[in-house]
Amino acid sequence: MNKGRIIQLLAGVALAAAGLLFFFRDLDTRLLLQELRQISPAVIVWVIFLSLATLWLRSIRWKIILPLSPGAHKKGLFPIITIAYMVNNIMPARLGEAVRAAMLWKKNGYSLTTSIGSLLLERLIDSMVFLCFFFTPIFFSAALEDLRFYAFGTAAIVLALSLFFVFYAFFPASVKSFCLWLISFLPLRFRSRVEKILTELMENMNWLFSPAKVVAVLLLSFSVAFCYALIIFALSHGIDNFSLLDSMFGQAFAALGTAIPLAPGFIGTLHASLQFGLALTGVPPSDTAALVILYHALPYISVTVAGLFSLSVTNIKFKDISRADQEIKTTQKEADLL
Repeated sequence: MNKGRIIQLLAGVALAAAGLLFFFRDLDTRLLLQELRQISPAVIVWVIFLSLATLWLRSIRWKIILPLSPGAHKKGLFPIITIAYMVNNIMPARLGEAVRAAMLWKKNGYSLTTSIGSLLLERLIDSMVFLCFFFTPIFFSAALEDLRFYAFGTAAIVLALSLFFVFYAFFPASVKSFCLWLISFLPLRFRSRVEKILTELMENMNWLFSPAKVVAVLLLSFSVAFCYALIIFALSHGIDNFSLLDSMFGQAFAALGTAIPLAPGFIGTLHASLQFGLALTGVPPSDTAALVILYHALPYISVTVAGLFSLSVTNIKFKDISRADQEIKTTQKEADLL
């Protein structure tokens, strides 16, 4: 294991520990165990189903987003996603993202640029959806009224990004030229990196030229997010006056916790961020402890098992997974030298 990977691992463990310390502070463990024992088996099955459904929905959306490319194919995307999310659960620094890009590159024949760009575009779309889950409940909840300023700010960000997609759908060449013009004002060391990211994104934006595909991507993206919100809502049994809007708001904070890349399996970061988000809706942290633990544990176990099963029925080996990140970096460096 190289020095960089060791530093990432130690930083991830420290971050996870800090998050768990925040989560378990002043927590009555006996009450927590009692609440965990009261969870219905039917709810557990429902949560597992929703957890796996998110991966299936993501694979369909990924198939739509990926462009047609000579020599490339879109088969086997669901196993790739399950393996990638399994790796995210057990390795730090979201290594599963590199694994996913590498598998699409090597197994499906897509270029590395297109592979990475598809993941960046997915991350951008998901961020927009979860921002919607943040500001929408604020406009309808008296308990969140003090956050209106932040709601308007995040709504403005979503609107700006939406307009970018709309303009690109009608004027792709003009939008690309405008973006390159904006980038030209950046320092040289940042300009090449930003231009590379822009190229990676735009290689995966042909679906914007089809209204049917745009509607499909929107529906699938919100469906994925709603699956997570429904998990929170299903686990909220026993919490008085807890609504689906509260679940959506909590999910926005859970997404923030998973966006912090260092902690393996998002341990600690997800717990602390979700608990904090639910507390803002007026629910005491002690009432959501069991919910937060199960929200992390049940999807974690089901997705990891699904990923291990997918790994067992493919020709991918663990050593290939561990080398994915370094292999991508090496290939990118070689491309930069050309």
